[in-house]
Amino acid sequence: MTEPPETLPPPPPAGAIELATALSIATRMEPELIRAVRLRLLPHLAVGAEADLWFCDWVGARTPEAIALIPECLPYLRAALVDKLATEPRFREVMGIVTEFHRGLSPALLLEEQITWDSLSGDTESATENLNRALHALVRENRSGLAGWFAEASRRLPSETLSTTTAWSFANAARTHVPSLDPGTAPELTLDTVSSIASVLGEAPLGVLRVGEALLLGKVRGEDAAAVLVPDTSPRVVEVTAGDTVRTVRVDAAEVVRVVVGTGPVSLRTGAGHVYVIDGPLPVAPQPDASPYEELSDLIGPEVDPGLVPRLTQAIRHLLDESRRTDDTVALRRALTLTQRALDAGYEPRDFPELGCEAAEALYLHGVRLGSRKSLEQTVRVAQHVTGVPAPELSVRVGALLGAAQREIFCHTADLSHLHRSVDTLETWTNRLLSGPVPVGRLVSELLDTYVLLHEIQPRQDSLRRALDLAGAALESPADQEAAAPALARVLVARYKAEGGPDDLDQAEFLAETVSARRESRSVQAEAAAVLASVHMARFWRDGSPAALETALRQCRSAARICPGSDRLLRARLRHALSDILRVRAAVLSEHKDLDEAVRLAEWAGKTLPGRSVWRMAALLDLNRCLLDRFRRTGSVSDLDLAVNASREVVSHSRNHPDLPYRHTALVQEGECLILRYKATEDSPALGQAVDSLRSAREFILAQGYAWSVAYASALLELYTLDPSPAEVASALAELDSLMVHDDDLDPRFTSPESAPIVLAQAALVSVLPNPASAALDRAAEKAQHVALRGDVPPLLRLRAGLVWGNLAIRQNRSADVVLGYETVAALVPLVLLTSGPEHADLLRSWEKLSREAAAHAIELGTPERALEFLEQRSVLQAAWRQGSFAEVNRLREAAPDLVAQLRQWWAFLHLVPTSLASWARRPQGSVAARLDQLVAAVRALPDFDHFLASMPTRQLVAAASEGPVVVLNAAAHRCDALLVTRQGVSVLPLAGVSLVQLSDNSLRYRLATGYDRRQTDAPEAWSVLDWLRRRVVEPVLSALGMALPPGPGLPDSAAAGAPESLPRMWWCPTDPFAVLPLHLAGRRRDNALHYAVHSYTSSLQALTAARHRERHAVGSPLQAPVQPMLLVLADDDLPHGNREIEAIGRAVLDTQVLRGERATGANVAARLGKHPCFHFVGRAGLHKGVPHLRFGAEGALDQPRLGLRPGLGGPLAYLSVRETEGSDLVFENDGWALATCFQAAGFDHVIGLPVWGTDRAAADLAQAVYDRLLAPDGLLHPERSAHALHHVLRQALAESPDRALLFAAVVHLGP
Repeated sequence: MTEPPETLPPPPPAGAIELATALSIATRMEPELIRAVRLRLLPHLAVGAEADLWFCDWVGARTPEAIALIPECLPYLRAALVDKLATEPRFREVMGIVTEFHRGLSPALLLEEQITWDSLSGDTESATENLNRALHALVRENRSGLAGWFAEASRRLPSETLSTTTAWSFANAARTHVPSLDPGTAPELTLDTVSSIASVLGEAPLGVLRVGEALLLGKVRGEDAAAVLVPDTSPRVVEVTAGDTVRTVRVDAAEVVRVVVGTGPVSLRTGAGHVYVIDGPLPVAPQPDASPYEELSDLIGPEVDPGLVPRLTQAIRHLLDESRRTDDTVALRRALTLTQRALDAGYEPRDFPELGCEAAEALYLHGVRLGSRKSLEQTVRVAQHVTGVPAPELSVRVGALLGAAQREIFCHTADLSHLHRSVDTLETWTNRLLSGPVPVGRLVSELLDTYVLLHEIQPRQDSLRRALDLAGAALESPADQEAAAPALARVLVARYKAEGGPDDLDQAEFLAETVSARRESRSVQAEAAAVLASVHMARFWRDGSPAALETALRQCRSAARICPGSDRLLRARLRHALSDILRVRAAVLSEHKDLDEAVRLAEWAGKTLPGRSVWRMAALLDLNRCLLDRFRRTGSVSDLDLAVNASREVVSHSRNHPDLPYRHTALVQEGECLILRYKATEDSPALGQAVDSLRSAREFILAQGYAWSVAYASALLELYTLDPSPAEVASALAELDSLMVHDDDLDPRFTSPESAPIVLAQAALVSVLPNPASAALDRAAEKAQHVALRGDVPPLLRLRAGLVWGNLAIRQNRSADVVLGYETVAALVPLVLLTSGPEHADLLRSWEKLSREAAAHAIELGTPERALEFLEQRSVLQAAWRQGSFAEVNRLREAAPDLVAQLRQWWAFLHLVPTSLASWARRPQGSVAARLDQLVAAVRALPDFDHFLASMPTRQLVAAASEGPVVVLNAAAHRCDALLVTRQGVSVLPLAGVSLVQLSDNSLRYRLATGYDRRQTDAPEAWSVLDWLRRRVVEPVLSALGMALPPGPGLPDSAAAGAPESLPRMWWCPTDPFAVLPLHLAGRRRDNALHYAVHSYTSSLQALTAARHRERHAVGSPLQAPVQPMLLVLADDDLPHGNREIEAIGRAVLDTQVLRGERATGANVAARLGKHPCFHFVGRAGLHKGVPHLRFGAEGALDQPRLGLRPGLGGPLAYLSVRETEGSDLVFENDGWALATCFQAAGFDHVIGLPVWGTDRAAADLAQAVYDRLLAPDGLLHPERSAHALHHVLRQALAESPDRALLFAAVVHLGP
C-alpha cells in the first residue's frame, strides 16, 4: 500500500488504515459495523485497531453512535480497496456487511453507499442507473431534499461517478437549492440532457453576435450583440442549426465560442424548447438592442448635455421595463450603469426630474432585488431631489420610491426611525395626491406594505385599521385596485391574524389568485404564491386542517421555485417562509425529513440575507426553533449549541434596537436552550448563562411596559422539572422568583388560554422554592388548579399544571387536592405515551413520583381501591414508556390506523406555538380541544376498546390474586404501605417504622454491600439490611397473609422450613425503591422469606393476569408445541463462563439458535424473537436516557435505545443472565427490575432476571442449575416450572453458603 498523501492529517496505525480501507464505501461507521468487518475480513487485526480508527485524525465527525471519515482521505482509501477487490476476493463481501448493518439508515445514504460500491467494483452502469433514479425523484417528484443530499455526497462520491453526464445533470438541478454547488465538466452533453432537467432550472441570458459567417456565443459585445434565454446550467448548452449542420455547443461563463454558420439563416434551440431564428445580422431576441446602451455610455462626458437627457431617460426606462418583464438582471445592471454614469457626470435629478425618476427607479430595483443597501440609500437621495416636481404622475412614482426605499433601509438596518420616516413620507404623498386625477395605486400599495411591516414590529399600533381605511378610500379605480392587490392581500391576512375577521382570508385569497392569473413577472408571481401560502397557513392555525397545511406547503414551494435566481433577497425570504412551514409539518406529521430540510433552508436564509437585517434576525430565530425541535427529537446537544449561537447572534445585532421584538425573543430562546443543555449535560455554566438570559429578557419586558411574556413563561416552565436540591438550581430558582415576586397581579381565573403559561409559571416556581409563605402556596395552588381544569388549555400544559397542583397540595398536606391533581394528570399521561417521544421523559418521571404520593394520600382518605388503581396505572404506563411500545396503542394501530394518526396529529397541533401569538389567539380553543375528546370517544366506540387509555377498575384487578395474594408496595414521602390484594379484595397494611428516607438509605446500603463498586461483597452489611427488611416489611406482610415467620430468636432452621412444593405462592409488585431490594431473601442467613412461600414478582396486576391467561389458553398454538425454539444470545465475547453457559444450554435444549460475536446485535435479536418463543441472554445491561436495555459488545457499546420489544412479541420464557460490571451507569436506578418488566410487558409469560452483582462464574452456575430443573428427562423445556425451579436453586444455595448466595440473590421470577 502506498504512503498517504502529505496533504492529509497524520495517518492512523496500519491496522486502522486496513479497516478504513475496507469501510471506505460506508457513509458512517458504527462500532458494530467496524467490529464485523474486522472479524470477517481482517481477523488478523487486534481489537485495538478499532479504537485506533475511532479516535484517529482522519475522522471528520464523531458521535457516540458512529464516525465518518474526512472526504479528503477517501480517494486514497478507495484506490487501495479497488486493488484489494482485484487481488483478494473476500473483500467483495464488504458491501453485504455494510448493507446488513445499515438497513435502518435513510434511503439517500443507502443509495450513496450502493453507488460508491458499484463504481469501485466496476459496475458503472448500475452506479449511473441508481444516480439517475435519484435525479428523476428530484426533477419529476420535486423531492428537494435530494439536492442537499447530493451537495454533501458529491464531496464523497468517487470521481468516476462525478464525471458522468448524470452527475452533471444532478449538480445543475441541485444548484436551484444549493447555489454554491459546482457541476464540474461532463464528458459529453446533448440538448436532451439539458431538456431532462429544464423544468427545475431558471433561465439565464446567453450573448449572441453574428459576425460574417461566424456566430459568437457567450460574453460578446458590440452594436449588434443580443442575447437569448437558455436554461441556467454550467456551462450553458445550446443547439445551433445552420443549413443541414446541427451541432451542440457548450459555453462556459467567461468565454466566447465561435461557430462557423455560413451566410444563411441560423436557428438556436435551447434545452427549454425555445427556438430563436437569426435571419440577418440582428437576431430576434428577448433583450433590447445593445447599441443605444453602448452609444449612450460613450456620449456621457464630463459636461452635462441637456439634449442627451431624453435619450438617457428613454434607455433607462426601456431597460427597466425589460428587466421587469423577463426578470433579467443584465438589463437591470445596464440601467444601473447608465444611471450611475449620468449622476456622476452631474445630471442633477432636480434639473431633469424625469431622468431623476428613472434613475431612482433603477437604484431602487437594484437595491431590492440584489440586496444593495447602498443603492437604496442612493434612491432616497435622488428621490428627495425630485420631490418638488409639479407633474402628478412623477410625484406618485417619486413618493412611492422614496417611502419604499426608506422602508427597505429599515429592513437592512433594523433602525426603526427609517420605518417611521417611510410611513410619514407615504402618508404625506398619499394625502397630497389622493384627490388628484392620476392613479395612486402604486403609492397606496407601498403604504399598505409599510403598514403591515409596522404592525409586525409594533402590533399595538393601529396600523392595520389605517391600512384598510386607506384602501377603502383610495382604491376606487380598477387600475388602482389591480396595482395594490398583492399588498392589500397581505393586509387582510395580517388583520385576520390579529382580529380573526371571517371574510379576510377569503378576500385575500381572491386578490392573490387575481395576481397569479395575470401575465406578471416571475417575481410578482412568486410573491402572490407566498401570499396564498400565508392564507392557507392562517387557515391551518385556525382549525388544524391538514389540507390547508399541504396547500400552504405547495404554494410556498411554488413561490420559491418560480422566483428568479437573480432576485436574491426575495428568494432567501421565500426559503425562510418555506422553512417555517416545513417545521410545522414535521411536528404535525412526524416527518423528520421535513425538519432536516427546514434546518437547511433556515441556515441558508441566515447566511444569504444581509447581515443586520430584520429578515436575517427573523430567519435566525426560526433556525433556533428548528434546531430546538430537532434536539427534542434526537437529543443531540450539538443542535442545542447551534440554536444558542443563532439566538446570540440576534441578541448581538439587536443590542442597539430595543424597540424591536427580536431581542426579547432571542433572549428567551437562548435561556430555554441553555436550560435544556443543563438538563441534558448538567453543565453548571449553562444554567448560570440561562439565568442571565432570562434576567435580560425580563428587564426588556419591564422596559417595554409588558407585564409578562408567554414565551418567557414557557421557558421558565422548563426549570420546573429540575431537581431543586443542587445549589446552582436552587440559586437559579430563587433569582428568577425574585424577578416575578412583584408581578402577582394576574387573576388565576384568567380569560384567555394563551395566558395559561404565564399563570402556571408563577405557580411552578413557587412549588419548588424551599420555604415559600403559606399565602404564596395557596395562591400558587389556586393558579395551578385553574389551569389544570380548563378544557381550552393545551393538554400538555394541563398535565404540567396538574403536576404543579399535586406537588403544591403535597406541601400543604391537602390529601383531597393531591388525589384530584393526580387524577387530572393521569387522564393525560396515556395520550403523552400515544403521541410523544422521549422529549417528555422529565414529565413522566415527575408523574411517577406524584403517582406514589397520590396513592399514599388516597390511602389516607380511606380509599385503598383508588390507591391500587393509581399504582396499577403507573406500573402499566411506565412499562410501556420504558419499552417504547404501548400494548393498547399497538392494538388500536392494527384496528384503526387512521384514528391513531389523527390522534397524534391533533395532539401535535394543540401544542404547536405559532410564531405569531395572534395566530394562537385566533384558534377556537374549545372546539379544538373538543376534537381530541371526540377522537378518544371514537376509539372507545370501537369493539373491545371501551376502556382505551383508561385505568382498570379494582373489581377487575383483584382477579390477579386468583392463585395467591399479590402485595403492592408503595413508598412515598407521606407514608409507606402494603396493599394486600386477595380474592376478597384490597386491604391496607401500614408499614409502621418505614419511611421513604429509611427505605432509600437501606436500598443504597444493600447495593454498596453487594459490591457494585468493588470486587467483594460485604456480607454482614447485606444481611443486616435484609434483616431490617424482614422486620419492617416482609414479616408484617406475611403475618397479615397468614404466612408469618415466627418472631424472635427462636426461628426454625432451614431443615424445618416447608418443602417448595408444599409452600403457598405469593407475588410482589414493588415500587421504587422497594424494587432494588430482594424481598424474597428478607431475613437472616439461615432463616428468610424463602422458607415460607414461593415468591414471584410482577410489574403490574394486569401483566400477571395476562401471562396467566396466555399460559392457560395457548392450547394448540405454536407456543404449546412439544419443542419450543430458543434464541441464545452471547452479547459479550469477554465472558468465558457466559460462553460455557450458552454451550451447556444449547446442548440441553432441543431447538436453539445461537447469536454471538458480531451477529449478536439488537437488530438481529429483535428480528428473530418472533420465531423463538424462548429467549436466553448472556451479557450486560445499560441505561439510555432512563430507559433500560441490553448491551452488545465487549466495550458495552449501546446498540440502540430500545431492544425493539413490542407487545405480543414474547413467549413462554425469557431468561436474562445479566452480569453487572463495576462502574455501571445503573448504580442508583432499579435498572434490572425495569429491564425485566419490559420483557414481561412484551408478552413473555415467565421472566427470570435482574442484574447479578457478582462473578461471571456465579451467573453461569445459577443459570445451569435453574435449567436442570426446567428440563424434563426427555429434553423438553417446561417454563411453567420457573418459579419453583428458581426457588429451589436459591434455597439450596443459601443452605450451602448464605454469603455466596448474595452473588445472585437479586435474581427473581416474574410471571404466574
